Amino acid sequence: MTDKERLEEIKEAYRWTIENSLVPRLSDSDTKWLIEQAERALKNAQDLEDMDKQLAGEQKRVRDLEKELKETITKKNRHLREKDKKIKKLEWKSMIHERGHSDTYSRLFERNEECKLLKEKTERYEKALEEIKNEAEWMINLEGEKFRSIKNRCDEVLEEEEK
Repeated sequence: MTDKERLEEIKEAYRWTIENSLVPRLSDSDTKWLIEQAERALKNAQDLEDMDKQLAGEQKRVRDLEKELKETITKKNRHLREKDKKIKKLEWKSMIHERGHSDTYSRLFERNEECKLLKEKTERYEKALEEIKNEAEWMINLEGEKFRSIKNRCDEVLEEEEK
């Protein structure tokens, strides 16, 4: 007999005794079973409360990580823009030196090397930003909509870089 069937049988017996003006009497095994069911229900309620607390903690952790990720993306974007400005400045200086000063080729070579290094660094930042975007996409799948704004911001930055 299932728990549901047993409960229904006990309820029916109780109703019958009340309807027939008898003193309700449960068997010892039914009384023990009902107590066990009540204790199990209390344990389940406590387990649910514990899970709610754990979930609240995890949600706070997700919000904290989201905030940290947004701050990191903002810093990296600012840094990438600064590096891009430096690269353009070096390219401009390089062009001026090429046209007018044949004796400055050694400095030009050094600046070109700096420019290459800055470009490589910018590419690494773009790659890191792409990885952050991919991580945000993964978190969207894991946590729903919470990381969609981060992913969208990464997309915007990457589109700006392409322009």
